[in-house]
Amino acid sequence: MKKGKIFTNCLFSIWTLSVILSFASCSSDGDSISIIDERVPLETEAPFSVILKAYSENSDITAKGDVKSTTLYVFDENNDFYKQITVDNDYLLQVKPVEINCPGSDKITVIAWAGLSSNSEEISNMNQANVISDLQVSLKHNNGVANNLPGDLFYGQIVLHRSYTKATSQELKIERKVSSMSILTKGALKVFDSKEGNYYYKIKRTKSSFNCNGELTGNDIEYIIPATLNNNGNLTTGIFSILPGLII
Repeated sequence: MKKGKIFTNCLFSIWTLSVILSFASCSSDGDSISIIDERVPLETEAPFSVILKAYSENSDITAKGDVKSTTLYVFDENNDFYKQITVDNDYLLQVKPVEINCPGSDKITVIAWAGLSSNSEEISNMNQANVISDLQVSLKHNNGVANNLPGDLFYGQIVLHRSYTKATSQELKIERKVSSMSILTKGALKVFDSKEGNYYYKIKRTKSSFNCNGELTGNDIEYIIPATLNNNGNLTTGIFSILPGLII
């Protein structure tokens, strides 16, 4: 009888221990999935946000649709290049905010260029090794003569500061950077005596590049502008665009 009681007690103890271990195991698995320490808030960085608007001569022309595509160049708080973003015409017309993530930066600088044409301009090929001052737009030229007239260029720049509550959109104005003009010389036929021939105007002393702040820089460049003698004997061009600051 004593042995039987000992054996029964042992079985009961083992069974009880098994139940306790099983219960502890189940509790541990459940905790590993569901436990979140709500006393420590999960801090997330709200993205920076801009709304693009196109301007010409201080007038908002966004709705006209003149800007076809815009490229945003994003620089972190140390002015190191971070990334670039392309915004198409449809998005611009909707005046929707563009959200920009730049982890670890409390402020960023965004530079916008629109209207660039691979036939007329070249822009710096930016990568992670570049800084903001490396960004430049230049007219393509041959021996100081522009290969083509510039595109309908727009430029803008803004500094955005981090908000840890909600992304607040700020307006980024992109302004037209070219000057449109036409040229007419009255009575030119009296000088040339014939409407036959290839006529053109040569425009000199305008700069060839823009720096990161949208300021004219670089070497002087010339434009060759085709012209025609009309029936009134005047030598005229159509409307064309060049970089501003010229002297004819």
